[in-house]
Order: sequence, then structure tokens, then C-alpha cells
Amino acid sequence: MRNTRALRTYGLFVALTLVVVSSPPAARTSAGTAEPAAPLAVLISCDGEVTVLRKGGVVKGAFGLPLEAGDEIRTGAQAQAEILFDNGNYVSLGAGSAMQVKGSKHEAASSTKPMGDNGFEVAQNFLKLKSPEGTSSIAALRSGRKEAELHALSPQRTRVLSTRPTFVWEFGSPEEELQITIYGENGILWRHTLVGVSQLTYPDAAPPLTPGATYSWTVETTDPLRVPPLRSNAAFFEVITVEEQSKLGVALEKIGDGAASAQSQHVMRASVFFAYNLLDDAVKETEQALALAPENTTLQSILARLYAESGRTDRAAETYGRILDKQ
Repeated sequence: MRNTRALRTYGLFVALTLVVVSSPPAARTSAGTAEPAAPLAVLISCDGEVTVLRKGGVVKGAFGLPLEAGDEIRTGAQAQAEILFDNGNYVSLGAGSAMQVKGSKHEAASSTKPMGDNGFEVAQNFLKLKSPEGTSSIAALRSGRKEAELHALSPQRTRVLSTRPTFVWEFGSPEEELQITIYGENGILWRHTLVGVSQLTYPDAAPPLTPGATYSWTVETTDPLRVPPLRSNAAFFEVITVEEQSKLGVALEKIGDGAASAQSQHVMRASVFFAYNLLDDAVKETEQALALAPENTTLQSILARLYAESGRTDRAAETYGRILDKQ
């Protein structure tokens, strides 16, 4: 099979990603030290003057801040905050409010809404993407860039929800004819020539894509006078299974009709997509969350990591660059 080695490599990538996503909070690091236990809650939205009173003093509230028993969250006169608890519930605090974290139970005037049975763990793993190691890798991202004229963007290193995904690429000569090729485990599955576009939705008339199967795709020039022809990087994707899609729908539904702010809903949706290795969807939700809080450097860092993990190193480097410019 033409793509056997590449497909196996991608399968390993998916497996490793899912292991990282599902690892318990007390998993041991490569250095042999135990990671700190998961907190009882985290701030998933923070707007205006928000402070946290704890034994060590007063801490400024910030997106993703871990909260422990005894912490008291206070909001200013024109502020609001939202807290996600380890039992999957979240609480919205309006202006001039206060509440204290008491074990895994909490007291608040506002109502709670369950995110899902493992919603807290999902969100926690997503927030780990804000690792400060990311900004230190910007040089490597930039040095590893290849100034290719033809580059496959999406889907790449991700799973997809639909059996009719939209393929997106970049090309410096849009007037030139291209050929897109989809590869399955048995070789070429489908080919199509096109011109003047930079994306294509997989058509109904093409051979069906199988849920649970892995595929790769490329785009290349067809002009015989261009020697050698330009060919994009091979991008890989997997179609999510029907069973997982059903579970995903339930998790998203629990988020969609809650009282959380639009920003928090985007973050929680991105967390769920990330847990299912639907990186492109996680990217879109994070971009929408960041659009509502453009100065949030933690969200910028998370988005940059998602860009890097899904093969979009140029965008990752640009996003990290914006973070560094503010430091």
C-alpha cells in the first residue's frame, strides 16, 4: 500500500494524542515527578475586576486560574466571572458578588448547569495547552518553515465529523490548474482537477469515506511544463465513528443550552472537540472565543498550540509572535 507507513504514523499520532487527553491528573511526568492533583474548580471566564482571596494572599482572577477549597472569588462593580467545578457544574457570578469554594460542593445564588460526566477533566486537559513551553518553541517553528507555494491546510492531523469534509489549501498561483488526490488504505480513492479555488468539499458522487478509517490527501500542479510539478505536503485525517459522534452530540448539547457566556461556551466546546481529537473544530471554537477576548494571552497560547498540533506552523509562529510582542 502506497501510504501504509504514513497511515501507521498517523495512527500512532492519534493514539498518543488520545492518551494525553485521557490521562488522569496524577499521571507521572517524563522526569518521574507526579503532576499536581486536579483543582476543585477553574475560572473559565473573567471580565473586569475579579479577585481570589486565598491563604497565601489575594490573587488577580484570570482565565484558567485553578481554584482550591477555601478560595473566595469576588467580582467588582462591573465585573463577572464563571467557574467550572470538578463535578461538571459551572456557576456564573455577576457584578458585586462573592462565593467560596468548599470542597467539591459550592454555594452560590445563581443556578448550575452540568457540562457532562467528564466535562471538568476535558476542560482541564484543554487548558494544559497553555503551557509556557509553547512560546519558547517559536524559533523552532520559524526555522522549520518551508516556503512552499502549495500547502495543504485542512483537514490535517485531525479527525473530522463529516464524511464530506472540506479540503483547504494555499497556492501562490490561483489561476493554475491543480489536481487533488484522496488516498485510502488501498491506494488512490478519488482524484479531481480544478482551477481558481483554494478549497473543495468532498462531493456526494465520490467514493464514500468510511467512519473510523484514516485517509490522506494532496494537491499538485498538472502543467507538464512545470518540472518538477509542485506538490503539497500529505495531510492526514480520520473520520469519527458514528458511536463517538453520538456521544459528542450529547456532550455539546449539555453545553449549548446552559447559562454560560458565549466565550465560555466556545471554550468548553473547544475542550470537547479537543478530547475527541477534532483539532480543526477545536481551532474554530478557540478562534471564536478569542474574538470575544482578543487580549487574552492564555487563549492565544492555546490557539497557537492547536495550530502547531494540526500542522499549521506558520499560524502557530505568528500567534506566538503576537504573545511575545506583548511581553
